[in-house]
Amino acid sequence: MFVLAQSKVEDARTKTQIALRDYEPRVRTYTNQLLTQIDAKKHGAINVSKEFNLYSFDVMGNLAFGKNFGLIMSQKMHPAMELLQATTALSGMLMHMSWVVLFGRNGPLLTRHLKSFERWLDEQTKERMENEPDIPDVFSWVLGDYRSKVQPTKQDYIDLCGDSMLIVVAGSDTTATSLTCLFLQLTQNPTKCRNLQEEIDKYFADRDGTDHASLAKLPYLQACIDESLRLYPPIPSGLQRLTPPGGIRVENTFIPGDTIVQVPSYTLYRGRYSCVGKQLGLMEIRTVTAELLRRYNVSLAPDQSVKAFTDKLVDGFTLTCPKLDIIFTPRDKGSQG
Repeated sequence: MFVLAQSKVEDARTKTQIALRDYEPRVRTYTNQLLTQIDAKKHGAINVSKEFNLYSFDVMGNLAFGKNFGLIMSQKMHPAMELLQATTALSGMLMHMSWVVLFGRNGPLLTRHLKSFERWLDEQTKERMENEPDIPDVFSWVLGDYRSKVQPTKQDYIDLCGDSMLIVVAGSDTTATSLTCLFLQLTQNPTKCRNLQEEIDKYFADRDGTDHASLAKLPYLQACIDESLRLYPPIPSGLQRLTPPGGIRVENTFIPGDTIVQVPSYTLYRGRYSCVGKQLGLMEIRTVTAELLRRYNVSLAPDQSVKAFTDKLVDGFTLTCPKLDIIFTPRDKGSQG
């Protein structure tokens, strides 16, 4: 369910690059809402893990299903977010014990959250199919492939819902995790954080807002993002596959048949195999980071420790972050160039 066909990957990657300009104002809208919430709570401890999850799910809802879930402003978790977290946590365990699924796949213990999440995805997919937006969104390209089929089969629709799951998981969880872990690292490396703020201050010296094309050219910002992704990859483990009965040969290594193999995402998925939504995710991360560090200095809350955070990180296909309390202190205007 989590893997798009290669033809759709190439098509989606090309169209995503073209569509980024259309996505930018919508990303900016939710970034401004996030800034409003941070400003209202400044000086106090803010659970950025929650805030970034609300933000990324709002962006995903708008760009995937054309909906405004209003999570940032309401400060309430969407029920689907809780189902998603329960589903991915279970997936993280079962992908190492796939034999358990054979015994319990029809039982409520293993499928309750997944079935509920799949029903929600089915509802969102059908609603989105009936309501075409004026401006194409992320789902437009996937839906276009489905509608290009003369007589779509039941399996084609199941695949479409599977693509919906991919968009939701990859479009919300990974962005929130990346932002959370990046800000953890910024609190622990104040010199590096100041260097990044200097680059951001120079960027904003002759402009009022962000422009992603120019923001993407800030080398220190990208270096900080890359290093955080290296330390805390949002997809820590690769998906498992079973080799064919006759086995396979990978260069000089022969892997016997019926063997479970797993390929690290960080190693393989580059170039033509890279994530189709990578640039959209980077747009969100760069925009939020630049806007927040432009306004605030960041530090861990007194009762928050790095160990308390890292000890509760969970690999559930995506990396699930626990609470992370950070204090945002408004910067002196004179320090902003």
